[in-house]
Amino acid sequence: MHESPYLIPSTTFDSYVSNLINGNKSHCLSIVVSLIDKGVPISDIYTHLFQRSLYKVGRLWEENKISVAVEHVATSITETLLAQTYPRAAALPKHGRRAVVACVTGERHQIGSRMVADILELRGWDSYYLGADTPKDALLDLLITLQPELLGLSVSLSSNADQAKRLFREALAHRPTMLCVVGGQGIAGNSLDLGELASVPVIGNIEMLENFLRQHADA
Repeated sequence: MHESPYLIPSTTFDSYVSNLINGNKSHCLSIVVSLIDKGVPISDIYTHLFQRSLYKVGRLWEENKISVAVEHVATSITETLLAQTYPRAAALPKHGRRAVVACVTGERHQIGSRMVADILELRGWDSYYLGADTPKDALLDLLITLQPELLGLSVSLSSNADQAKRLFREALAHRPTMLCVVGGQGIAGNSLDLGELASVPVIGNIEMLENFLRQHADA
């Protein structure tokens, strides 16, 4: 069997996915712990285990090979594993820059934005993760208080794309130099057009986020 080039063997990945689909949380956790103990970088675990496995689970659901209940269980287990892994990211040295990551009002799918917030921590940012269904006024108040260098929004429903545009415009009115990114299945294309304020790049996966940070934010 062909092995993954990302430090995670395909046999390990397949075992993880099988346990994820079957709801074996403790087995999934043992695989993650084993990878960490072997020195696999946390960012690789996020990208090539968590993200990749959720993509596979999503495809299986789209192909009617698993039920929506199984997909929900897999998502729930992944969120638990993220919570278990996060302290290792938060403990890393920070460079002092701040990022705020949130889902727009009405958005309930938060796992992608949670992973983005954690990856930012791995890259040395102080990441403030607000989770699902963030009220607009509360988010804007926090931006004024924290004065972050980066704002990331998650949009899983296309009907919320205009809401994200309005929020970015208001946020940039308060902090014009702030970097902005957007992600989620509700955003099509490579960027979110803000009209006179140019556009916000669409971040489709962790690799794209890390490339963006290297190009625009890394010291």
